[in-house]
Amino acid sequence: MTDPAYSESTATLLSLLRQGDDSARDRLMSRYLPMLRRWAHGRLPSRARDLNDTNDLVQITLLSALKKLDQFKSQHEGALLAYLRMSLLNAIRGELRRVGRA
Repeated sequence: MTDPAYSESTATLLSLLRQGDDSARDRLMSRYLPMLRRWAHGRLPSRARDLNDTNDLVQITLLSALKKLDQFKSQHEGALLAYLRMSLLNAIRGELRRVGRA
């Protein structure tokens, strides 16, 4: 039995999302949210967690990145995941800077 989140290629989902298919965004979220949560686990130090915990930061970053997909150009398989990880890493760095200023 195949997972419905993986039945369509990422390229297909990106194309559908760019055409305005909101359900494609939901399918991308269900595909990438668990991966990003696992990747981000332990990367946001406890001193930087206040109102936003790691899971919140992952979800906010993923939603923000999906809104900016018109700027994203896929060069190879796995490019979207790399883009999302870099976006998340930048968000973590931003949280660390914010806490450092406080």
